[in-house]
Amino acid sequence: MERVRQIMIGAMAACLALFLVFLFFSISLCQIFGFLGLLLGLALVIMDRRWRAIRFPLGWPVLAFSLLCGIAILLSVDTRASLPFLKRLLEPAVFFWVVNAVPYLMLNPPWKKTSGPTEQNGSLPESACQMGGWLLFFIGAACLGAAGYQLYEAFWLKQVRPFGTLNNPITLGTLFMLVSLALTAFALFAKKNRIWVVIGLVPILAGLVVSQTRSAWVGLVVGLAFLLWKKGWKWLMVLPVALLMLYAALPDDFKARVQTIATASDRAAKERIELWRAGWALMQEHPVKGFGFHTMELVRDQYPQFEHIFVFYRHFHNQYIQFAVDAGIPTLLAWLAIWAVYSHNLRQKLHAWDPGHPAIWLLMTGGSAALAFLVTCVFENQYYDTEFTTLLFTLLAFPYFLRTEKAETSPISGSEPLHTK
Repeated sequence: MERVRQIMIGAMAACLALFLVFLFFSISLCQIFGFLGLLLGLALVIMDRRWRAIRFPLGWPVLAFSLLCGIAILLSVDTRASLPFLKRLLEPAVFFWVVNAVPYLMLNPPWKKTSGPTEQNGSLPESACQMGGWLLFFIGAACLGAAGYQLYEAFWLKQVRPFGTLNNPITLGTLFMLVSLALTAFALFAKKNRIWVVIGLVPILAGLVVSQTRSAWVGLVVGLAFLLWKKGWKWLMVLPVALLMLYAALPDDFKARVQTIATASDRAAKERIELWRAGWALMQEHPVKGFGFHTMELVRDQYPQFEHIFVFYRHFHNQYIQFAVDAGIPTLLAWLAIWAVYSHNLRQKLHAWDPGHPAIWLLMTGGSAALAFLVTCVFENQYYDTEFTTLLFTLLAFPYFLRTEKAETSPISGSEPLHTK
């Protein structure tokens, strides 16, 4: 039986690695390995009879958001059109799987022969850093491959805006943004192997630049500012200097695209503002229940004053407005509550851990990813992008890797007594 258990642990670790690698190349294979890993994790919990060890941080706000989304689907102007959104309610399962699978692998390392779980291993910061480092290695290696192909399309095939491995430059750009922030957090706050991370960061940032995804550029700058501020306010001075040097080195076409970020005279900026005006008008029609998910094409004819903009766009290029229109303001507030609770948990951990804590980079990874995500949501419907949310939920789980010998005070909210000063 122990032999079978060890094989299952190794298989779950392999599924987790392949899940992260295929995220940048095939979302279907990524989801298959994620589903297999989740099943193996549940089987191991049953085998070890460790139900009480399962944690659900952010459980209540995620549950409230899911229930309100379900109600919005039932009350939709076209329930059949809104039903496909149900599969998106499963995406937070990635977060809960990683939150529980990684500490389990820390307790039961697949590369070591153990006779059973060793609780004290899961409470060591070094073990958490090691597992986080391995996950970041697989994410970074796969991202390097995707960035390399992006650069090949840009400079060898001479594509103006390369579509990359996922055939979507916006999705790839936002993925590069998240990985860049995770690698920067490691480079700034980890204790070793930082030089290799910095070397790998260069082509990923280059891939982000050639993707021409302006929302990802803005999110990256905000996330970097957060990381540098946490490192020390003097480090913030590095950011504007680096940005000016990068801007000076860019070709004229890229410079022109950067300039459109700060001006409302750009055509795309004008269209976004018009979309937001349309969203505000629609939100006032059904502020409580919304119109339902994926119903814009069905109701846009009722608003001829916005016909000129609805002809070209199916959504509002703003996640906050989109949620309010699709599912109502209560659902939007429940979604914001997820990020409020996550921010509160992160703040508790930052206050509890010493600044020199070896696992502090895990907190910074999750914090910078969440902040950059919320910023990009001003410009794009990022939560409706499966590849992006999959990587986002994976990185959000990083701060929860470190376990303690004590029982957590609230396995649902995520509040727990961690290593204090």
